[in-house]
Amino acid sequence: MKVAYSLTQCAHTVPGGTAVSALELRDALIGLGEMSGEPLEIVAVGAQPGRGPAPLSVPEPAVFYPMPYPVLYDLWNRTARGAVDRLVPDADVIHITMGFCPARRQIPQVCTVHDMFPFAHPELFTARGAKVMKAGLSRVFERADLIATPSQASADAIVSRSGLSNNKIRVVPWGATPKRFSEDQLAEVRDRLRLPTKFVMFAGTLEPRKNLDVLLQALNAPGDTANLVIAGPQGWGEIGERVARSASDRLRVLGSLDREDLLAAMTLARAVCMPSLAEGFGLPALEAMAQGTPVLHSDCEALCEVVGDTGQKLASDDVAGWSRAMTEFCIDSALSDELGHHAQVRSQQFTWKAAATAMYAVYEELR
Repeated sequence: MKVAYSLTQCAHTVPGGTAVSALELRDALIGLGEMSGEPLEIVAVGAQPGRGPAPLSVPEPAVFYPMPYPVLYDLWNRTARGAVDRLVPDADVIHITMGFCPARRQIPQVCTVHDMFPFAHPELFTARGAKVMKAGLSRVFERADLIATPSQASADAIVSRSGLSNNKIRVVPWGATPKRFSEDQLAEVRDRLRLPTKFVMFAGTLEPRKNLDVLLQALNAPGDTANLVIAGPQGWGEIGERVARSASDRLRVLGSLDREDLLAAMTLARAVCMPSLAEGFGLPALEAMAQGTPVLHSDCEALCEVVGDTGQKLASDDVAGWSRAMTEFCIDSALSDELGHHAQVRSQQFTWKAAATAMYAVYEELR
């Protein structure tokens, strides 16, 4: 089977979880084909970066649209041009791995929709971003033969907002691959990144949807003694500036980390904090769980679905609750260890091999 597999988000200024998940899934699909003896040929379809070099490289074999990704998305949204069939005419299936969809010619296509936030929470995006993404999702609903999504929460939101029936949607949860570190490796990372002995951590893009203000406020609440580490690229909005201004002896701001350092920091953390206002899945939560680190999370449905009862749930605006929880986990290593063990066990339900198996079944439906 030959699949044309879009990776245009690798050219985004901040690729985010959609790019990480798409790359991980691609590798798992190739591995699944090799293991089964029926190789899966995946041709990546990329776009030109908007400004400067692309943050993530697109793996070979690959073909590229001769235009920056913002122009490509507008082309898909506004016209019937730009079909992937023109780039990979001998593909059996086209997989668009984010919420935009070109016109369909002859080859069936599945589109991954990660969330419905541009409709449900337009205030969490720039005005242009919300407009472009709404248009993109509307084209997905018109043009995709099937829609994949990483959580049941997102599947329910798609049905509610789009009017599509459940029989057009396939839930394909993401996975996580644990990375084991020696004590010496962890000590080296702790020293190099200047991490506190006891800390909780946020990992993700610094943007309004992640609700980092509640963590900053919690850190300044009476009685709070937690140390907080924030790791992730600058997104949009003023939150990045507020985080930078708030750096102190108890708040360590690391910026973007490479994959290995990020997983090592998660392993060292007493808990990973995800106070998000909305998530389509919550990949950092699952990655923390796979490292044996429990998750403090907001009550948004997707995070509850992923974390289950292995973490601690708090309202997204409960500053006092976040302060107490952050402090408690920094103080009580036994609590962190116990919930971390349960989190690690639960994470084994979410693997990239399972995701690849489920996605391959979707391809077979369309073939």
